[in-house]
Amino acid sequence: MIRPIGGPRMSGEGRSGTTASGDRQPVRQQRTRYSSWVWPIALAIVGVVLFWIAWGDRDPVSVRTQVEQLIQADQLDQAEVLLDQLLSTGVSSPEEWILRARIALGRDRFEEVQDWLRRVPDDHPTIAVAWLRTGQTELRNHRFRQAELALAEALRIDPTIDPARRELIYLYGYQLRRGEAREQFLELADPMRLEPSEVLVWCLLRRTTWNPEEAAQTLARAVEADRGDRWSRLALIRNELTLVRFDEARRHLEQLSGSDPEAIALRVELALEEQHIDRAEALLAEAPRGHPELEYVRGRLALARGRDAEAFEALEQALNAGPLDQEKILRNLATAMRRLGQEEEARAALDRAEALTRFNQLVEVVVSAPRSDDDAALYRRLGEAARAAELRPEARAWFQLALARDPFDAATQEALAEIEFQINSKGGEPST
Repeated sequence: MIRPIGGPRMSGEGRSGTTASGDRQPVRQQRTRYSSWVWPIALAIVGVVLFWIAWGDRDPVSVRTQVEQLIQADQLDQAEVLLDQLLSTGVSSPEEWILRARIALGRDRFEEVQDWLRRVPDDHPTIAVAWLRTGQTELRNHRFRQAELALAEALRIDPTIDPARRELIYLYGYQLRRGEAREQFLELADPMRLEPSEVLVWCLLRRTTWNPEEAAQTLARAVEADRGDRWSRLALIRNELTLVRFDEARRHLEQLSGSDPEAIALRVELALEEQHIDRAEALLAEAPRGHPELEYVRGRLALARGRDAEAFEALEQALNAGPLDQEKILRNLATAMRRLGQEEEARAALDRAEALTRFNQLVEVVVSAPRSDDDAALYRRLGEAARAAELRPEARAWFQLALARDPFDAATQEALAEIEFQINSKGGEPST
């Protein structure tokens, strides 16, 4: 064997070491084996040091801010890389989970969004806002079912998060879910957190169908994004009926269950639009009782056929089951009452219908005319008109807006006190 030249002399040895078995081992070989595991460790240490030098001034808060900016710019790949680098340092907190959820949302992985967000404790300061942002993003992408779930979760965690209620009102307005929209308005109105323009929308939503062409386009995108979105499909059909697109309405109706009460009501309406009265009555004969739209149509047909007692019963159920356009129900109900000899009740129903007509006309005038946001006299007038129409929560909102502009108006103070008493005396239940 050729001995290596040079190297340190070991104590009691020559130029080579001795193994435990007595065999002699070259020193250079020892050193080579020693360096084979020392150098990787040294390089790893250097890498960590260089990494921390590179990240020295990038604390987790600033990195999260940058990730948020990348997400908003729809640069999801870069956001994920940066977040991975942050997590590789050992940082793992609810803030990072929320950012993971935002990235998953941008990639249409909604179940993954929910998985990340559900890791975050309900008492974490930003979780409700995270659900709100999720809902807002889903709305922009016309995924209304997912948006509603996310916004409802935000409100479950934090009922004071008013933007979630406003987004739900927008969603329910498009889907013509007036009852659900009204519930959100009532929450915002007690205590009063509504602007005048929002109270106007509340009053309009009772009977208005928004621009049917624009609404149909939005709802069609919602149905395309989520074929199982029943509420958007129902609202789309209603807008198609308004636009006299009967073939399209029929095609969308075929996608809904034959036992769906809202779908049955729309099939009855389509049959009436096409003058198929017998088909409409056959559909109603098999339809469930108690649904407001079905009861209204059932009452109208019974009234047209001279079945006045049946018409009275159905129309009264429709009025109580609401919310629908109470004005038209009351007028038909007054006719049934008069035929049944209930003259006093008929006059009362007709008087309230007239009061609703005057209130609706005033709201439409206010919407179309320029106005000042500090017009206390106008708000008092709207409050009086709403009170005459027995729309007590709406009247209270207008009187509160008037007092906010003119706190010392004794007449408005008295009117508001009366409305509050009427609402409270009904156990907190507002009028429909």
